[in-house]
Amino acid sequence: MNMETGNQLVEVLQPTAPAPEGFKEWLETGRGLYEQRKALDWQCADWLATGIEKYPSQMALVLPMLATDPIEQKQLTRSAKIAASIPPAQRCSALTFAHHAHVADLPVEERLTLLNRAQEEHLSARALRIVSLERKAALGVGNADFEDDDWEYHELM
Repeated sequence: MNMETGNQLVEVLQPTAPAPEGFKEWLETGRGLYEQRKALDWQCADWLATGIEKYPSQMALVLPMLATDPIEQKQLTRSAKIAASIPPAQRCSALTFAHHAHVADLPVEERLTLLNRAQEEHLSARALRIVSLERKAALGVGNADFEDDDWEYHELM
């Protein structure tokens, strides 16, 4: 984002003139929807993780019903693995599911440290991904179940 675009964004979010009628309500609706979406990502992943744990043979039939595309089926399975590896007490509601996905295969203390850093420094999921990959490389850890088709992961490892 260039400086001009950044300044325009600041003006929209913190306008010097009064906001148009209905803007504040519209913005609050969007914030609420975004918070619901973040919660729903976890709810879906937890639901899938429970299904895989309790009903493994049935899940083989359910996944193609949920997602006809094999790539999407793989993404659903991956989200279930992420939910299973990060219990609710270790999740940060201020961060997205994607943030958590990037640290899911790190040891718990490393994971929590990076999630706290992401929250404190307002790191994007992409920025946390890079930090996480660097940390995994330094530690010599990683899980192919999480990063199997990821060229950046393989380059750093």
